[in-house]
Amino acid sequence: MFERLPEPLPIHTANGSILITGKGSVVLRHLNACNDTVTTRINNVFYCKDLTCQLLSLGAFLQDRFIVTGDKGFIRINISDGAEFMIYVLRFLDNTIFVLQILDFTM
Repeated sequence: MFERLPEPLPIHTANGSILITGKGSVVLRHLNACNDTVTTRINNVFYCKDLTCQLLSLGAFLQDRFIVTGDKGFIRINISDGAEFMIYVLRFLDNTIFVLQILDFTM
């Protein structure tokens, strides 16, 4: 569910540059803190064919007025009324990468 951009947009990463070639929506099935399955649709997602993983921007959630809390073991994203939206857990001990436990996703 994405459309090609008329012109690819270059972005710079720690390892070099890649191109954003599309924009659309993704639907994620993931677990919340209570281990319940939740389905979430995220709009205005960029597509980069050269990425080897899926990335979500914490800054985009903050700009959309979500509330972000966390510590060294998790990052929790809540809707402004306090309801939990997503929870990210530490990928490995002594690591700085947090992951969302995705069960399935479609683009």
